[in-house]
Amino acid sequence: MAGSQMERRRTVTSAAARPRRVLITGAGGGIGRAAAVRLASEGTSVALLDLREDALGATGDAARRFGGEVLELCADVAEESEVASSFEVVKAAWDGLDGLVAAAGVSMSVTGDARVDQLELAVWERVIRTNLTGTFLTCKHAVGVIASSGGGSIVVIGSPTGLYGFAFGEHAYSASKGGCHALARVMAGELAPLGIRVNVVVPGFIDTRMNTHVMADPDLLAEAEQSIPLPWLGQPAEVAGLISWLCSEDASYATGGYFPVDGGQMCL
Repeated sequence: MAGSQMERRRTVTSAAARPRRVLITGAGGGIGRAAAVRLASEGTSVALLDLREDALGATGDAARRFGGEVLELCADVAEESEVASSFEVVKAAWDGLDGLVAAAGVSMSVTGDARVDQLELAVWERVIRTNLTGTFLTCKHAVGVIASSGGGSIVVIGSPTGLYGFAFGEHAYSASKGGCHALARVMAGELAPLGIRVNVVVPGFIDTRMNTHVMADPDLLAEAEQSIPLPWLGQPAEVAGLISWLCSEDASYATGGYFPVDGGQMCL
């Protein structure tokens, strides 16, 4: 076995002796919250990052029920100084990091996102800044910490809208998620020698705050359910299991992949 492979195996073995350490952005709700609680339930030390202090505290309370270490980091993923400071807190507390789940994001589908010729620049900039720039900044500051810890996993939360052109009226959101997908793929190729795996989880219609307008409209809900082979909206916890697997050593040979959790929607 080559020397570098041996070193990687030794790192994995030693890492198994301590809890995983994973930072989750967008941890205040939806998929980010579900991932944080799932990871905490498995003994992972979780660092929770969100802009909403009250939601952050609620997730922290839920994660602490399992007895592991929990850090709460109130920060805006689109502000580099706040992201950098959050990672300094993590390094000081844990002396390393094994994973990042980049789940922070916004949708303005009912408050301004639109067809490209009708899209206001301010809406475009806010969506791109949070979804794409926020993902870039968290990955930027995570890489050095994860690499110095012997490697680990980055999971980016994507969207079918970034793969297919069916999200009529959501041009800013689609572009932001397409950018996240491209960023993840190039990171997967370039960061592999550092022992860092990068994968994209692609949720379909999930029952989160982002889809509240669908859940509240019986016609929209029925239309959404009819487009899914498993004809219901998924739950955040159904996404969290895949995220946990991708953060684990069971997924040690998985990188550069897209993993749909969409009830079969994208196979149609």
